[in-house]
Amino acid sequence: MQETKDSYHSHGINYRLLFLVIIFAFAAFCCYISKSTRFLFVHYYDYYASSVLAADGNIGHYLSLLPGNYLLMLRSAVFFMVFPRTESFFLFSSMALNIVLIFIGYELLSRAIGKSKAFFFSLFVIASYFFIELMFSSYIDLAYFLLCGIFFICLFLHYHEKMHPAAFSLIVFFLFAAKVTSYVFVLIFSFFYICMLLYDRHEKRQSYGYIAYVLLGFFIYILVFSAIMGRNALLDVSLGIGKDKTFLSTKLGMLDVFHFLDKYRSIMVSGLLYISLLYSAMMKRWRLISMFIACELFLIVFFLKQSYHIRYLLPVYPVYLMISFGFLWDISKHLVKIHRHVLLAGMIILSLILSVSAINLLREPIYTDTDKDIVQMSDYLGQHLIPGSRVYIGSGIPEDVYFHIGSSLIDSQHLNQGDMVIYHNLNWSGRFNYVLVNETRSADYVICLDCAGYGPSSDNVVFPGIYGHNISLMKMK
Repeated sequence: MQETKDSYHSHGINYRLLFLVIIFAFAAFCCYISKSTRFLFVHYYDYYASSVLAADGNIGHYLSLLPGNYLLMLRSAVFFMVFPRTESFFLFSSMALNIVLIFIGYELLSRAIGKSKAFFFSLFVIASYFFIELMFSSYIDLAYFLLCGIFFICLFLHYHEKMHPAAFSLIVFFLFAAKVTSYVFVLIFSFFYICMLLYDRHEKRQSYGYIAYVLLGFFIYILVFSAIMGRNALLDVSLGIGKDKTFLSTKLGMLDVFHFLDKYRSIMVSGLLYISLLYSAMMKRWRLISMFIACELFLIVFFLKQSYHIRYLLPVYPVYLMISFGFLWDISKHLVKIHRHVLLAGMIILSLILSVSAINLLREPIYTDTDKDIVQMSDYLGQHLIPGSRVYIGSGIPEDVYFHIGSSLIDSQHLNQGDMVIYHNLNWSGRFNYVLVNETRSADYVICLDCAGYGPSSDNVVFPGIYGHNISLMKMK
């Protein structure tokens, strides 16, 4: 419900200023705890190195290596054109984008539901553990969550005819630039929204306008990135969707009902969602219920695929959080008259509790990867390999093990000689100091399970417990 006062000084509080202070304090906290966290998973180094290379030129080439996920590369590459190309600034580029999107979402939400309620809801969101964990992650998932949240707010504003067409198209553009998942996301939620418009308004003018805004944003996305890469960006769709494991890589099978219902990997928090959903039904908030149904349909698409990660749920978290917050907000109004101040105190306490939890849980992250086996493998290689060594990964090693061992090296098939020199100069904890080769005769070392078939060696070191296997490193004579 829109508040009667439109000032940011409602109830004597400048909500915009207070929110900015909290956001920057939160960002500083995230920077502090990120120093003790080793994000040594595969994509961290791929994104960082590719961003450095892209900033040196030929950005279109490196964008084509991340089909349908262009914003992930652009945010850091553009940043590196101005600032030093260090890991700290790489993480800060991600955080800077998140902060900008947080504030844009807050401003739009203030127009939709009022200043104070937007403030408390935004505080409710950033107090969530997934937000704390992803704030300084090299993944694009938090930015995508925020873009999806802004998209939902835009739907609300468009429904009440308060949304500027150009702004709506711009949000659609960035959605498609952020993740190829948007092909599914925009399609499903647009269908539900258009049905809602036709049912509530009984006229088609607003629906036609919405379709035009979405198509305009999509066509701008295709034109811009086709021009940057020098080829049709639509050609990357099938590869990108397959890579992101969305609807084109689905398979028939039974849903894992428990994991499907446990949206937050916490029975208590997920339980709050379903209690809030029942409350929304009792209050006849049918438009919110319809968005929840659309969310479930979107998730079913992902649960019918070969693999699954909880961060794929993030695009629909804004709807879940709004449903839960609506219930808590109404309950607080019935409990106390000064509910805003009590809720503010409660959110600050909740933020502190979750922040302390985050420091501990970052050792075992839920929404990101800090693969201990990759860290262990990287440490082993740093101890036993000479920088510049050529390494062959033998046959018989399981695919997942091959992938993660390879992430500790460098795949020369995707880089030219100049790129490899830059990779070697970056020199992160011994990574990318080695070259992956395709045949044993040109290798200095062979990584294998059964090394008997690879000829005589001058040394043989066993790395125990890598993904449940004893991996051997054999030095060739």
